[in-house]
Amino acid sequence: MRHNANVYIRRDGAHAIITSVHENQDGVWCEDETPSPLQGPLDPTRLGEETATAAPRARRINRDIREGKLTDWPVYRASGSASVRRFEEDFICLNVTAANDGNLIYEITGHVAKDHPLRVTASISRYAPASELGALLLHVYRSCRDRVV
Repeated sequence: MRHNANVYIRRDGAHAIITSVHENQDGVWCEDETPSPLQGPLDPTRLGEETATAAPRARRINRDIREGKLTDWPVYRASGSASVRRFEEDFICLNVTAANDGNLIYEITGHVAKDHPLRVTASISRYAPASELGALLLHVYRSCRDRVV
C-alpha cells in the first residue's frame, strides 16, 4: 500500500496537525482517528519526523465514513477551531503520498484554497533527512499561503 499522510498548517504558521490517511473497504480515503498536533514555531526537523512517521502508517481499514458527522472529524477536533468552516479557512492542507508502489518518492501537494484548481506540488526521496522533508513541506505551505513560488 502506498504511504499517505495529510499535514495541516495554520495560515499563521503557529500550529500544524499531521495524520495518516487510510483507505477503507470502499476505496475511499479517510484520515486516522488520532492526529498529531504540533505547536509552533514549526521546526522543519520535527515536522519532517512526524510526517515521515505518519505516512507509512497508511493501511486498509474497515470504516464507514458515511455514519459520522463533519464535526467528528479528528483533525478538526484537534485544531481547536470554532467551526469546520473556520478550520478550512485557517488551515492549508498538504497531502504527502508515495509517487510509486515502492514508496521511494513522496509527492507533496498543497491547495492554494479549498476547491481552487491551482495546486503546488513538489517531490522528495522518502529517505531524505527529516529536516529536508520538513523544509520542503514549509516551502509548499508558504507557496500556497502567499501564492508565490
